[in-house]
Amino acid sequence: MTAVKAQPSPNLRSRHRKSIWPEAIAISIIALVLISIVPVVLNGMGQGVRINQLGRFLALAIAALGIDLIWGYTGMLSLGHGRVFCLGGICFCHVPPASTPRRTNS
Repeated sequence: MTAVKAQPSPNLRSRHRKSIWPEAIAISIIALVLISIVPVVLNGMGQGVRINQLGRFLALAIAALGIDLIWGYTGMLSLGHGRVFCLGGICFCHVPPASTPRRTNS
């Protein structure tokens, strides 16, 4: 007695998985253009303070996306993200801004 191999249906064979690379590249290009243009536009409008706020929002968004990806795909909460984010906050507090003049003992 010979075994009969099951053949996949023609509908399954004809379906091709759509590549997401063109869309990902397009979104990346649009994001890079916006990130490079928005500070120039805000500075031209006299809203230079908003550039610092935009940088903070982007940093928080990157941290939130990292936690969301780890938690969403694996179902585990990663405390490593919290450690790295905390270390960044500590470094931010201890490093003086570049525009602050240094005091000299004279």
